[in-house]
Amino acid sequence: MKSPSFFGWVLSFACLACAIGAPASAAELELQGSRLVVSGMLDGSAIKSFTDQLGTGTVHTVVFGTRSVARPKRPAPMPMPFA
Repeated sequence: MKSPSFFGWVLSFACLACAIGAPASAAELELQGSRLVVSGMLDGSAIKSFTDQLGTGTVHTVVFGTRSVARPKRPAPMPMPFA
């Protein structure tokens, strides 16, 4: 039995992400050398461009979810009362 191709795995992942329905804006694709950086939700509007980029043969690594999200600051520790 032949194992699924890289494209098959990537498209399966993209379909799963769409099925989950995580709220996000449409994907932005940026080629950085041999890396393809995908920011946002890879939905039907960007899948053609995504597969075209992969089909060129120059992409070796795909990075998903690089949008930075501000993390809340941790509260200061409570001082211990002295007995």
